[in-house]
Amino acid sequence: MSAARAAGRLQLAQFRRGVAVEMKTDGTPVTQVDRDSEALIRAALERTTPGFDFLGEESAPGGKVGPHASGSRWIVDPLDGTKKFVRGLPFFGPCIALERNGELVLGVMHVPAMNETIWAERGAGAFLNGEPARVSYESSFERASIVWHNDQEFHERGWASSLDPLRAAHYNPGFLDLYTYLCLAMGRIDGVLMLGESPWDVAAAQVIIEEAGGQLTDFKGDRTVYQGQTVATNGLLQTVLLDVVKGCR
Repeated sequence: MSAARAAGRLQLAQFRRGVAVEMKTDGTPVTQVDRDSEALIRAALERTTPGFDFLGEESAPGGKVGPHASGSRWIVDPLDGTKKFVRGLPFFGPCIALERNGELVLGVMHVPAMNETIWAERGAGAFLNGEPARVSYESSFERASIVWHNDQEFHERGWASSLDPLRAAHYNPGFLDLYTYLCLAMGRIDGVLMLGESPWDVAAAQVIIEEAGGQLTDFKGDRTVYQGQTVATNGLLQTVLLDVVKGCR
């Protein structure tokens, strides 16, 4: 957690200070704060866990990334929510996960502007600022608070109609990056539907949500963060949301 909090302090020092923004080849924004945060986190992790591999958003090779079948690898999004960060919104921060022999075993998400840090270790539970984290007990699709994002990509893939049940039931569109997953793990919302994410966007969240009692899968229901598809819920609503996206495969 110390690496995440150190990166958070770096980010807060530049928050709402008009940082310069560049665009990556994939059309997403990046700042020097993203790069500096990754360098800081990587250096801290290499000091404490020499020999572990490292996969970070700002230094990742091009092409599709798959599971790390053997050994240990850190998976890092140094500043999740860059768009929010540059617009002065507080929903940003570092996400750090540890993958061991293909299984995600540790996750940390730190939201410095809101002074909230959530973490989990496989088999040891999830905690927000030291207090146990627990997903909601909502089992009704009609009453549930579901967050989804990236309508454009659903449209581009011809899957727009899959979102109709969500729109018809007056669910809450919008996405606040890592903070959305924190809210799910704390029972503040009940489900998340996302398309187009990279492993570093969701690796830490999978450990945290599962240890808080929920589930996070791809659209097929597989426990993977490598397909760019996310269905995450309190567990009671997982089958329902998977049914919503059953045509999106």
